[in-house]
Amino acid sequence: MQIPASPDELTADWLTSVLSPQGLGPNCIESCDAELLGGDQGMTGQLVRLRIRYRDELAGLPATLIAKFPAAEPAERAVISALGHYEREVRFYELLSSRTPVPTPHCYYSHLDSATGFALLVLEDLARARNGNSIAGCSVDEVGPSPVDTRHAARDVVASPRPGSGLVAAPAVPGRARSHG
Repeated sequence: MQIPASPDELTADWLTSVLSPQGLGPNCIESCDAELLGGDQGMTGQLVRLRIRYRDELAGLPATLIAKFPAAEPAERAVISALGHYEREVRFYELLSSRTPVPTPHCYYSHLDSATGFALLVLEDLARARNGNSIAGCSVDEVGPSPVDTRHAARDVVASPRPGSGLVAAPAVPGRARSHG
């Protein structure tokens, strides 16, 4: 089945194929509506909330999901892709998100075409969260409580990649101790 190139191309059939590993049968999604979040363009792409209607009520299936598309403009997409942003994000969800103690949304689908810069993620909708502002930042109260000390979580994941993952350990920073898990 062809991968949708934009939010307008998302279909119930395609979404059913994405969710089929969750135990869905054919034609189980009746429809899905896409709501563009953050205007026409986010910082590096388009963020879309998918509202899903199922033919039958099945326990545990998400009512909403988030789809992350790359920048719609080819020139913007080329620059962002050349900087490795899309590849890093897709690889994080494919290889690292299950290893980090930092809560992350479940990834239902990931796709990356390095030649064209096209990337697509379908993620759990953390509707209780809000889209942040990377320039203004946020307060400690806005972040909320964390079950782990997140200052070291990313360092520990990068410092000890899983054998065979294709990742290499980050170089040590002079003057800092390094954890090897």
